[in-house]
This record gives sequence, C-alpha cells and structure tokens, in this order.
Amino acid sequence: MAIVEMEEIELNENTQRVPIFNGYLSEIQPLLTVGWGQTETGDVVDDIRGTIVYTGNQTLCQGSWPDFKDNNSQLVCTAALLNPHHGVCFGDSGSGSFVNQDGVLMVVGPTASMSDPKGIFCIYDEGTTWYTRASYHLDAISQITGLSKEYLTGLSNEI
Repeated sequence: MAIVEMEEIELNENTQRVPIFNGYLSEIQPLLTVGWGQTETGDVVDDIRGTIVYTGNQTLCQGSWPDFKDNNSQLVCTAALLNPHHGVCFGDSGSGSFVNQDGVLMVVGPTASMSDPKGIFCIYDEGTTWYTRASYHLDAISQITGLSKEYLTGLSNEI
C-alpha cells in the first residue's frame, strides 16, 4: 500500500472521495474487486473491469496462510470456490477492493497477492486472493497525511 501526495482535486459528480471501510467483514461477504489485469484468455484490456468476490473463512484461507483467523486484521482473504469464474488475474495487484456499506462504496484495500494452484494466472475456481486491509493501517495513514480518521472513514467531511 502506498500514500501518494497529489495536488488538490476538486470534488464533483465525476470525482468523489472514497472512504476507507473500518467496519466488520464477515465470512462470505461480497466485495467488488477491480483491475486492468489479464483476462482468463490472457488478453489485456484497456478498460478497468470489476467482479464480485466473497470473503473466505479459516477453512478456505488457512491453506495459503496458516495464521489466518478472520478478515478483520491486516489481510482480507477471498476464496474462488465461493464464486467460481470470478476473480483477479495477473496484473490486478495493487487494484482496489470495495464493500457496499448502505449504498456507499468504501475501500477495503488493494489486491496484494493470489495463490494460483493451477498456474493459469487467474483465480477462477480454486485458490485465494489476498487484499491489504486499509483500515488496519488507519493510524499510520492519518499520521502521514494529517487527515483525521473520521474524515478518512467518511464519518466527517471536515479535514
């Protein structure tokens, strides 16, 4: 995960702030994952694509990370068995994952890695994908940026 300093951006109907999700992630919770990676046929696309994936549990995720307890620490696990033929591909690392919280898309975190037992560079019917949980790093993000946790998580519009 990286923090990039940019010039001020004017927010409008086309450009909006996306808050960091700081709530509880349950097992089998849907996430929107997006990216510009390869497709299952190996093609590279020009447009960002997205699909729904589901958070895993200990049974599905401990095979690739034995210390995994749940999706509420530094990493979030999604398991391909929960939604076959929907997942990330080679090149999607660093792209975002989002949760819909009461009609508002909120950032869960960037794609970190995937376990690909078939070696096809896409997670489609088995394997796991790991996302860095942005809220796990909320204190550091707030300290580095000078923005309040309330602003970063969408609880306040005051910087």
